Amino acid sequence: MRRHLLVQQFFSGAALLSLYTCANALFLPAFGGDAVAYTFVVIGFAGAAMTLAFRTLQKRWSFGYLGAVSYGVFASMIIFCRVMLNSSGQRWIVFTLMVLYTLMLSNLTVIVGLQSARLFEGRLFRKSYPLVILSQILGAISTGLLMTPLLRWIGTAENLLWVAGGALGISLLSFLLHVWQFPSYYRKARPTPLQRTLIQDPYVRRIFSYQFSSYLGTRLVTFLGLLVVAERFSDSDTIARFFGNLAAALTLLTALFLGIAAGYVMSRFGLRVGLSANPVMVLVGILLALTAALAGSEDGFFWMVILAYGMDFIFTSGTTDTAIRTVYKSLPELLRDDVETIVMGLIYPASYTAAGMLIILIQLLPEVSSRHVLFIALVLTLLWVYLARVVYVNYVEALKADSEIMLKLATLEMMKVRMDDLP
Repeated sequence: MRRHLLVQQFFSGAALLSLYTCANALFLPAFGGDAVAYTFVVIGFAGAAMTLAFRTLQKRWSFGYLGAVSYGVFASMIIFCRVMLNSSGQRWIVFTLMVLYTLMLSNLTVIVGLQSARLFEGRLFRKSYPLVILSQILGAISTGLLMTPLLRWIGTAENLLWVAGGALGISLLSFLLHVWQFPSYYRKARPTPLQRTLIQDPYVRRIFSYQFSSYLGTRLVTFLGLLVVAERFSDSDTIARFFGNLAAALTLLTALFLGIAAGYVMSRFGLRVGLSANPVMVLVGILLALTAALAGSEDGFFWMVILAYGMDFIFTSGTTDTAIRTVYKSLPELLRDDVETIVMGLIYPASYTAAGMLIILIQLLPEVSSRHVLFIALVLTLLWVYLARVVYVNYVEALKADSEIMLKLATLEMMKVRMDDLP
């Protein structure tokens, strides 16, 4: 049952890394790092629209048909963009590629999450799902390690789109084979309606605030990484090699962290560290970058910004994702799906829009550089650390409340048993 899913994820990882590398390699020379903010704004609105459309189609189509259409649409869009790059008006295609990567990553993550939840239950899910994620990571690592000889063979960064489209096509075939073999797992789902009163719960509001600050911090650190790379390199093929090697290295480190240290960190230090490890490590990178900037070290500043970007990349998968899913478990079961829907459908795209608007406002100021953006990222990361603490305290209180309820129910049950035993 897992074989086709692992193949599907492996080639999805290869497709995502190829598209990511190509999009950045073409975008930065064409528009510069400052224009990344405008892609964030577009991603925010497009992501919300895509989520609304996906949720609407869930009510009408089977999951198998919806998943196949999603893979097919993204593969077709990648091939279409490559064909259109041969025309004279390339700039809008290059801009579209930056948006397309994030939308594809978000959509495929949702699909494989729903797919895994249908295929695996209980203990089998805990055993199989890490292998599914690892398969995608291995696909990205393999593509990244082959990036330099691959570019030498295919010629230019634009041709990475053929690689991305072909790899996603293989993922689609694996998905269809799995639907054909196990049709009962891919029938129409019944999505629950959103709870309009969710936002009235203080605990839920704090979870939303933490998620928003987490996503916003990631967006700003990502922007900083793209900005310093654009300032340092100007050739698209050089940028493609840099991002290919960087993505492969970070993905490999993430896989090693997940396989060796993440489980120990979460079990040994618990949710307190799980929620705060990511912002703290990003904060360390930002402080080191500020120190290098004050010391006048251009190379030191560049690599410390890349370090902050790398820390966020690794710890988002290594600790934050697991920690926030643990927090969801403290919510009533009927609310969990709604909370996750709001987070992915509204909070996630809203963070892109907010980051884009914030960066555009910063750029309106005179003589703005990556150092100024770094200072804004410092302030927001401190807020992120604070909200991690707030959510942890609320999580502990929620567990205590559940324990007290369970204790009272157990006491009442014992009293009932004793009353029944009376003559």
